Amino acid sequence: MCSCSNRSDGIWQCICAGEGCSLVSLLLGAGKKEDIKRVSSHCIYTGYLLGLVLGIFFLLTGQMLLPLLGADGDTILMLHLQVVTMTELTSNISGINQKRKRKDGGN
Repeated sequence: MCSCSNRSDGIWQCICAGEGCSLVSLLLGAGKKEDIKRVSSHCIYTGYLLGLVLGIFFLLTGQMLLPLLGADGDTILMLHLQVVTMTELTSNISGINQKRKRKDGGN
């Protein structure tokens, strides 16, 4: 049972502690649809935001952190290749979308 199901002020503690699904389940059983929407959206946005922040943090500090964690040169090289590949893929997709817009007449 979710330890914070009776507290409305502890919603962020529940979500960050991984109990968001349990809370949604309890709210679903109680028929509280508006609370379910609120908790679910907080779970999704919190996960998205944490993933974005941690991803950017790792991209910026990966070269320094990987050797501290015991990575060898090949692993660090793979990190560089993945970043370059993702950058090229993003620019290619952007270019394709721009070509489609011009072809469709800007719509």
